[in-house]
Amino acid sequence: MKKVLIISYFFPPSGGGGIQRTLKFIKYLPKFNWQPFVLTSHQKGYCHLQKEEANQISKNIKIKRTLCPFYKFLTFPGFSKPNLKNFLLRILKWPLLFFIPDQFMGWTLTSRLAGLKSILEEKIDLIYTTGPPFSTHLLGNFLKKKTHLPWVADFRDSWVTNQHLPQNIIFKIQRQILKIYEKKVVQRADMIVCNTEPMRQDFIQRYSHIKQDKFVTITNGFDSEDFANLKSKIKNAKFTLTYTGSFAGLQTPKFFVQALKKLIIDQPDFKKNLLVQFIGNFSQDEQNLFQQPVFKNIVQVIPETNYLSTLKYQRQADVLLLILSISTDQGGDKIYCGKMFEYLNQPNPILTLVPQPSISADLIKNLQAGPVVEFNNIQGIQQAILNLYQQWQNDTLIRHLPTNKIKKFDRRYLTQHLSQIFDNLF
Repeated sequence: MKKVLIISYFFPPSGGGGIQRTLKFIKYLPKFNWQPFVLTSHQKGYCHLQKEEANQISKNIKIKRTLCPFYKFLTFPGFSKPNLKNFLLRILKWPLLFFIPDQFMGWTLTSRLAGLKSILEEKIDLIYTTGPPFSTHLLGNFLKKKTHLPWVADFRDSWVTNQHLPQNIIFKIQRQILKIYEKKVVQRADMIVCNTEPMRQDFIQRYSHIKQDKFVTITNGFDSEDFANLKSKIKNAKFTLTYTGSFAGLQTPKFFVQALKKLIIDQPDFKKNLLVQFIGNFSQDEQNLFQQPVFKNIVQVIPETNYLSTLKYQRQADVLLLILSISTDQGGDKIYCGKMFEYLNQPNPILTLVPQPSISADLIKNLQAGPVVEFNNIQGIQQAILNLYQQWQNDTLIRHLPTNKIKKFDRRYLTQHLSQIFDNLF
């Protein structure tokens, strides 16, 4: 087998959906003649731990962990109440805005020696970095420069053109510096892997002097093996809508909540048969939305759980709720939610609230996975919920999985594509 050094800041026992892409690549790469070695952060550098996720890692995988300097100071208070203590912490951490490209830069600097050591000791053939955090790619750039090994840089999100970044003067200045860093990464890396096709097209447009075949698309997906032992779907005693994940950046559940609230008030009998589950980490503002008196015994908030438990919650829902509340002018039309692909491999209809037109809306419509409504169309959301509820009452709430169409999103297939990219560099 050839050997690849996988460099990812987030890795089990870190929680969150972002680790699944890396985990599944590591799981399946040996089946395509590539042995992965992992360089990642020490668990002290993570805010949310899900130790169960480590069970997905083969014992044959060697993992080297390095500390992120000042990790406690570098992490903003997450999902915390707006009190004086946290306000003062944010004031003290104001200099973090000047950490470029991000607050994890310290880790990539202290990991240089560990990276070089791993390459020499394990006789690594190829370097693979994944971001965010995007400072990880700068570590890849350093190792490439020192070792001249082939290097593949994976972008799970856009970097310079990321619409989630604030638009204040400090971040506008930062963005100009990030352009310099991104250009170095794009020029030095041997291949750039993009999470979505619009991201790939964005790179091609901005780096028109570089050959287009340097940029490839490998989407997120689902691991069919994770679904093998899930119980069959049964009808719930109450009509159950389930959302898994959090609301990052510009995303918000407020439009869905407004529609749900109006629907409950207008249809008092409907609420007796309704249960809405939000499973994940949520901000205080979001929790306040869910805890309104009108939602008592209707909206259930469940703390973030491990990946396989999340899949179980998805399977037992009557309808899966997908929310991407980012308008097209903010880049929402070019984004896939990671959970979408897991949803697609469940037998449940998906209520999709996304901007239209968008790649998310197109995919759901193409697979006939459920109703698609503009994320801020309150009346449209209400009508879609009522239609699904009536189908639930009549036992006609079913969805047939188009296996031939979704198999291209299986993690094994996606990893095979990645392995072919690796092979072509030799």
